Amino acid sequence: MTYAPYLLTVLVIVLPLLFAVIGTSLGQGFSAYWSLRATNIQPASQPEIARINLLGSALLESSLVLGLLPSIFLIFDQTKTTPEFYPSIARLGILFSSGLVCMIAPAVSWRSIKKACLAASRQPFFGTKIFQLLLLTMALLQTPVFLSFMITFFARHRALTITTLGECLQILASGIAVGLGSIGPMIGLAHVIRSAIQGVGRNRSALEGLRTFTFLSEGLLGTPIAFSFITALLILLRTTTNPSLLQGILFMSAALTIGLGTMLPGIASGRVASTACKEIAHDPANLTPIRTASFLSQIFLESLTVYAFLVTLILLFFA
Repeated sequence: MTYAPYLLTVLVIVLPLLFAVIGTSLGQGFSAYWSLRATNIQPASQPEIARINLLGSALLESSLVLGLLPSIFLIFDQTKTTPEFYPSIARLGILFSSGLVCMIAPAVSWRSIKKACLAASRQPFFGTKIFQLLLLTMALLQTPVFLSFMITFFARHRALTITTLGECLQILASGIAVGLGSIGPMIGLAHVIRSAIQGVGRNRSALEGLRTFTFLSEGLLGTPIAFSFITALLILLRTTTNPSLLQGILFMSAALTIGLGTMLPGIASGRVASTACKEIAHDPANLTPIRTASFLSQIFLESLTVYAFLVTLILLFFA
């Protein structure tokens, strides 16, 4: 037990950064590879492909930076206090809120950059539009990374003063809520962006329809992320004096409910929207019926996350 707090502290400092490095390295490596392949296919598109790769690499780098900052903060924290067991356990939530999200985001983003590079090689005079579409859509994909960083920042401060197992589980639950709750929607968003950009590369006349549909679909997929973030905030802001072990278990139950309750619906909703993007690119004239059918399906899938959120609120406030 004597060395456990020190070991846990080292893990919490190193692993979030390591996860972010792994995800970003894979993303940037594959992006560079496919930018070179696309340039070889269409050398005339080299300037636009280079811009796309540069933009993608910069967005992927933001995940690494936001994975690095918590590690730096924790190092400075340890210069002020001696590691203790419960705070060290609580900080494991940072592995979920920062490390996991900062690894998944770039790991699922590189395929969108790949499709953008290949689309620019197929449409040499349409590269600027493809670049703009990638910028607008991938910026939304980075939202979970920034939200998880906010939870990490607040949880780090709370972890400095906890003394009980109940408080420990409370901080840990906040990280699990935003970390697990972001995985499914991020994967779903990546599916939509990839298919939309691929569709523009195959049929540039479908750009307007695909752009509008993609933004609306990303708005629907952003709902589970918002629910996860709100749940994490509610858990952190619950000001209970010395929460009991039972209350800590309720916090963990709420975090797992929203985390798992958004994962599969987020992936499924993204797959539905991805298929719709392919059909819109194939037949832009049928945009309205395709869009209507997709939105209806996505709304029913998103209702599952609403139910999970309601159960989460019951666990937090009425159990």
